This record gives sequence, structure tokens and C-alpha cells, in this order.
Amino acid sequence: MKTIVFDARWIHPEPSGIGIYARELLRRLPRLAPELDFVVLFNQADVCRRTLAETDIDALPNVRGRLFDAGIFAPRSQWRLPVELRRLGASVYHSPNYLLPYAAFPVDRPGRTRAVTTIHDVIPFVVPDHAPRSRKTRLWPLFVWCMRQSVARADAVITVSDASRRDLIRVLRLPPPRAARIQRIYNGVDAGFSPTPGEEATAAPCRDAAAPRTLLYVGRLDPYKNVALLVRVFARLQPRFAFPLRLRIVGPPDARYPQAREAVRELGLEAAVSFEGFLDAAGLVQAYRDATVLAHPSRYEGFGLQLLEAMRCGLPVVCTTAGAMPEVVGEAALLTPPDDADAFLQALERVLGDPPLAERLRRAGLEQAARFTWERTAQATLELYRSKPA
Repeated sequence: MKTIVFDARWIHPEPSGIGIYARELLRRLPRLAPELDFVVLFNQADVCRRTLAETDIDALPNVRGRLFDAGIFAPRSQWRLPVELRRLGASVYHSPNYLLPYAAFPVDRPGRTRAVTTIHDVIPFVVPDHAPRSRKTRLWPLFVWCMRQSVARADAVITVSDASRRDLIRVLRLPPPRAARIQRIYNGVDAGFSPTPGEEATAAPCRDAAAPRTLLYVGRLDPYKNVALLVRVFARLQPRFAFPLRLRIVGPPDARYPQAREAVRELGLEAAVSFEGFLDAAGLVQAYRDATVLAHPSRYEGFGLQLLEAMRCGLPVVCTTAGAMPEVVGEAALLTPPDDADAFLQALERVLGDPPLAERLRRAGLEQAARFTWERTAQATLELYRSKPA
């Protein structure tokens, strides 16, 4: 039996988009390939127990969870993981993000273990001041070196959109042989994201002039996400409608980037804007169902899971034309140029003030989101595991 070593150390107690990607692959890969042996690496016992249980793979005969006593970024991981891969007899090692154990995979020299890495985006290369206090920015030369080494040493690189693939090839100036190793495999969206029961066919527009409408933002507070711009747009939007408007900001708090909170205080919006932190899956689904529109003014996304999740819940979406967002939403959202506050304001005003438009976007979003499933993602990933080296 071939052994796939899947590095789940990227799954944290509060999963990010990368953690969700890893978890959803784990939920499906072992079931789709019972002939393969999956060893799943963790470095936190509680995350290991929780992930294996919530994906319901802990009892599968072809799955073994294994604790590895070094974190992803720990230097000792670089010299200990190659030894572990040899001991496990790994046929494939898959890192669901850009970092590999480099000593295990010499440049352009195929070995016993094939390396697969997923590079979700190249935001640090293409968005100035994307997150100035992040580890990637503070250790920029090392991050660039790691990216180049991962692409040079991997047998296959997965990207999650055509936009990410194009930008990865461009910014790293990859020659055709290495560019040929990069394969686009779209993310999916879980079926648990769904409209309020009974509203699958149609959602009656709210005609109560006193009922509040809610703008929803889901994501981090990094500067490239443009949440401060969203707060300022919201302040201009409020007086244009008779009904009350609220803005819910959902995502992990980050003291490094206080700009959005400062804008709320400066504009006196404390009663209308809430920062709600991380929500579990059930809470996030309910947030999408309760909202009127998803507002996502980001300067770039390598994919944009929240766009799919919102559309899958029947929520109209307003986003920008940056990165992979047009690729993900298709014709099912209103798109504006990044950093164009006036255009973003006008798009939100259209959705809030035109119920037939909102309903058209809702229906189109449900149809668009149905094209992306984690089952397709997992099946394409398995085909890559099974393919012969290029």
C-alpha cells in the first residue's frame, strides 16, 4: 500500500483558509482512495483529536494520525522531517502551504518520495504593504527563498485559481519546465453552507422600512483586506437609506492592524459596527443567512472562500476585480476596482436599494457556488498524487 503523508500542522485551533483547505481534503481523500495509506502529521494533540473526529476519519483503517514534535516553522522540522518521511516509507508528501522539508527533496532530482505543495497565493509579491507586520514581511528575504526553493524542489505545485497560477509563474519568473509542474485545482465549499431552510427557491425581499439591513465582512484585518475603507464607505452609506444599517466584521482580532477600529471610533460608528471575532462553522453559516450583502473590498485574493460560502448561503456579494475574485464569482456578483471607495459605495447602494437585483444576484450566486465542491478538489488532488512525475 502506498503511503501519503499529509502535513496537517497548518490546521490551527482557529482554522484559517489554509486550515479549512487541509481539513476538507482530509475529510474526503481517505474515503476516495481506500487503497492508499494516509499518515496525517500534527504537532498539537488537541488539534489532532479534534480534526480526526470532526472529519470522521479517526476510525478509517487507512488513516493514522501522528504527532510530530516540531512546528511548521521550527528549524528542527527541516532536518527531522526528512528522517520521518524515510522511516514512514512515504510515497507522497503533501504540504497544504508553501513550506517543504527541503533536505528531503533535492532540486530537479526525483527521489523515492514525491513532494506536492499547495501555494494559495502570491499576495506578498503583488500587493504593496499587504501586511507590514506579518512574519513574511519581517523575514522577507527568507520567505522569498522558501518560495523559490519549494517550487524548485516540488514534483507538483497546486494553486487554487488561474490568477494565482499566472501570478506565481510571473513573479518567480519560472521557466516553462517548472511552470508545467503548476496545476490549478479550485477550492470547494461545504454543503453545510446553505440558505435558511425554506428559502432555497426564493427569498422574499424585506419591505419593512424599520427593519435593519446588515453588511457582512468575513476575513482578516490585514491592510490589503481594506476593512478600514469598508468602514468609511459604510459611514457614507448609512444616511442614504431610511432603514437602519449595521456592519458585522467577522474574523480573528489582530492588534497589529487597528485601522478599522480606529475608523469606527473616529466616525462615531460604535453602535452600528460590531467586531465579532472568530465564529465556528455554525455561527458563520448563521451570519451569512442573517446578512443582506457580503461586502469584500480586498485588494487581492488568491481564491476567496468567503465569496463561495456567502453565495452558497444565498447572500448577494459585492467584491473587487482583484486577483481570483472575478474567476470565483463569475457573473454572480457586483465587482468594482480595488481601492475605489466611490464605486464600492455605489455597488452596495444598488444591492440594498434594488430588491430585484439582490434576488438576481442571490439566484446567480447559488448557481455559481454549486460549481465548486470539495469532492472535486479532493478527486483532482488524488489524480495528482497518482500521476507520474513530470
